[in-house]
Amino acid sequence: MRSSLFLSRLLSFLSSLAAAGATGRQALPRLLAAAARRAGGRALDLVYPGFCRECGAAAGGSDPFCPPCAAKVRWITGACSRCGHPAPNPGPGPCGECAGRTLFFDRAAAAAEYTGPWRTAVLRFKYTGDQGLREVLVAALEDTMGRLFPNGPPAAIVPVPAHPWRKLLRGRDPVEELAAALALRKRIPLRLLLQRVRWIPSQTSLPRSRRLRNPRGAYRLRWLYRRQGRGPRPGPPCLSASVLLVDDVLTTCATAAECARVLKRAGVGEIGVAALARSPAI
Repeated sequence: MRSSLFLSRLLSFLSSLAAAGATGRQALPRLLAAAARRAGGRALDLVYPGFCRECGAAAGGSDPFCPPCAAKVRWITGACSRCGHPAPNPGPGPCGECAGRTLFFDRAAAAAEYTGPWRTAVLRFKYTGDQGLREVLVAALEDTMGRLFPNGPPAAIVPVPAHPWRKLLRGRDPVEELAAALALRKRIPLRLLLQRVRWIPSQTSLPRSRRLRNPRGAYRLRWLYRRQGRGPRPGPPCLSASVLLVDDVLTTCATAAECARVLKRAGVGEIGVAALARSPAI
């Protein structure tokens, strides 16, 4: 068990190195760290599949948390139907977080609050590629999608894309991975409609005022689905129907709103945003 905890902390250390900004001479070390992180994550999944990702204690079977830590996950059972902000007694209209804002999507929801063991799970999957967490994360997105689309599934699932350089440095796109797994499970088309066209600072390091502005102009429709000449290029049915937009964490909803703006301009009729977690809107 000590070996399990040591490997877990080692992977967290490697992920922090990979998450740190790196340019120029730092690019190669960061690529090597990302490769080591992915290899270490796979090895840990094979050697210690039954350990708690929060405290390192033994966990039954393939469970990612021991019972005490699992009980600490703060599942969201009441929230604003428009932006997904947790609220004990949500009203029918916008909440104080989203009132007066143009969000472009129709509604949003998150599985749990971004704190405690659930925050650990989201970060471990994102930065270490811990495949032992895939099932619980996909199941959480599946439940969230059901709440957003109670009368039938959306026409397509669309992940919020990472910047190509960030995807290269990590060796993967965690949100796309989860969206693809959900699409496969529910037999819904996965559509990579969006692309990231501008590098932006991480939202986690910015104050609220800059978070709201940061994603503007950072996303656009992939060339295959853009309008050509006087008419639109033929595209999938979801461009005139409904889509589930998938992201990892919602805070101010600025990123989701910008992606939804692009999709609405392309002709998407209904957009629901599903996220693994909801962070306090600071």
